[in-house]
Amino acid sequence: MSKFCEKCGTPITEDEKFCPTCGTPLLINKGTKIPSTDMNVTQPAGTIARYKKTLIGIVIAILIIGIGGGTYYTIHALSAKGPASAENNSEPAPTETTAASTATPPQTPQSQDPINIVQQEFKARGIIGTVEATSYGHDPTGCLNIVGGKGHRFLVWDIKNDRIGAIDSTLDLYNFVEKRNSGTLNHVLFKMTIDNDTHDKDSQAGAWTGTTHTIPVFALYTLDSNGNVIPGKLTTGVGSNPSHLQGYLYEQKNVDMANLVLTEMSALHDNANAHNLKL
Repeated sequence: MSKFCEKCGTPITEDEKFCPTCGTPLLINKGTKIPSTDMNVTQPAGTIARYKKTLIGIVIAILIIGIGGGTYYTIHALSAKGPASAENNSEPAPTETTAASTATPPQTPQSQDPINIVQQEFKARGIIGTVEATSYGHDPTGCLNIVGGKGHRFLVWDIKNDRIGAIDSTLDLYNFVEKRNSGTLNHVLFKMTIDNDTHDKDSQAGAWTGTTHTIPVFALYTLDSNGNVIPGKLTTGVGSNPSHLQGYLYEQKNVDMANLVLTEMSALHDNANAHNLKL
């Protein structure tokens, strides 16, 4: 009777021990079964336990490596980034008052006392004397100042034209704004002395001593209802003490300086009174 391979069904002979087609071992006798080559057969319990332990160990190792690597990456990234700077911080700044925020800011021309500002300017220009009162800050183009030392003198600082002029210091000049009624045409007489002046269209006005130019000025003005001086016509004359002052001032810089004497006198009074200065 013919035999067949129980695995693949190939005909086999009595003396064959393995299937010539699939290689499956054949029965040695009727009581012996051909070992199964099926990969799905049930494995011994010990083998399965060892396999599970090995698999669990591998999974745990992978998790440890993954967590460790992620932690290192996070720490490294934070270290490289460093603390947030004030420039890149989008959070609002703290509103609490601290010692740093209440510290006195560096002094600037806007926060300094006007007298100190003028004093520093005069010192830089080599002008000797102590500034005792000033109209600085009333008009950005210039100011009128009282400088002490040997007596008192008036110095006008024409900021617009970068010039300093000495004004003859008389009480009549100082008090001219208090002796006139508003709405009427008034006049005042004074001299401006400018060191290192240039010979220009007003060279014939007044008198020269070397490079120092003294210009006499006859100034007309009115007062408005608030007591503010409104400059009017300015005239001058030839010589240090001319009998007639009917010539014109042609240089705008000289007109500007003369007008500062008129328009800054009231502000000078206010500052002098604030410092209890009496002339």
